[in-house]
Amino acid sequence: MKQLAHICIHTGQPKEMLDFYCNGLDLPVKFSMKNDADEEFGWYVALGNLTFIEIFDTVKAAEKWGGKPADLTRTGRMQHICIQVEDIAAEKERLAARGVEIARIKTGMDGSLQGWIKDPDGNAIELMQYTENSRQLCGE
Repeated sequence: MKQLAHICIHTGQPKEMLDFYCNGLDLPVKFSMKNDADEEFGWYVALGNLTFIEIFDTVKAAEKWGGKPADLTRTGRMQHICIQVEDIAAEKERLAARGVEIARIKTGMDGSLQGWIKDPDGNAIELMQYTENSRQLCGE
């Protein structure tokens, strides 16, 4: 394992959240994600050293990926944590040897490789390997 890559927060008040993190805490947006209607619905706020706070509009995230907004609204709780790894295939083998299974490795909307696991309480943990196409590295 290398470092925390990002935390993900779904919110019903994305403007206020962006204002707090970007203006209140003076953190820049590295890039945004758009839905099929070309509307921004997710933002990667840079926290330094390739660590980010990922903020999603709850309603638009539900429209993009399915589910109901209420399913994504868990005020005061994060959606998942993400840990950056150097070689996700090697991590999959290493963790499998310890009895931890990673879901299918795929390329996400941000151009990074990702695989998912859960802790004993069911908290989602994303393992992420940056690639040459990762937007965390090259921005928009």
